Amino acid sequence: MEVRLFRRIGFIYAVVCFIGSAAGVIIFFKQLVDGGRECSEFYCEGNISGSESMLLATIQMVLCLISAVIYALLKVGIDEAKMKYIRIHKAFMATRNFVLIVRWTFVSVTLGIIQIGGVNPPAFAEQQNFATVMLLFISVLFGVEMWITDGIQRYVEEVYIYEENVDIL
Repeated sequence: MEVRLFRRIGFIYAVVCFIGSAAGVIIFFKQLVDGGRECSEFYCEGNISGSESMLLATIQMVLCLISAVIYALLKVGIDEAKMKYIRIHKAFMATRNFVLIVRWTFVSVTLGIIQIGGVNPPAFAEQQNFATVMLLFISVLFGVEMWITDGIQRYVEEVYIYEENVDIL
C-alpha cells in the first residue's frame, strides 16, 4: 500500500476510535450518575456490591477518557507529522490490548474450569463463548491497529525526511 494512503486511513481510524472512546466515557459516566451497574440477562459482573460497581465504572470511564486523549494525540501526530505522538499512541495501544487479552483469557479459562468442575448452567457456556469471541476479536483488532499504526509511522517518517530535504536545499 502507498504510504500516503495511511494518512487518510489513520485519520479515519483516529476519529472513529475517538468517537467510540467518548461514547464509552458518556456511558460509564451515566452509570456513575445513576448509581448502579448495567446488568443484562446475558452478562453480569457476578455478585458485586454497589461500591465495587461504582469503582469499576469509574475505572472504565477513566480508561475511556485516556483512550480519547490518546486518539486525539494520534490525530494531531498525523496532522503535524510528530513522531513522538505516534510512539505514545503505539505504546498505549500495545499496553491496552495486552491487558485486555490477559483479562479475557483469564475470564475464558476461569469459566472453562468452572464448567469442568461440574457446574454447567447455560449462562456459563454463553459467557465462556462471549469471552472467547472477545479474546479473538481483541487479538485481530490488535493486529489491525498495529498495521495501521505502522503505516502512519512510515507516513510521518516520509514527511519528516521530505521536510529535511527541502530545508537542506
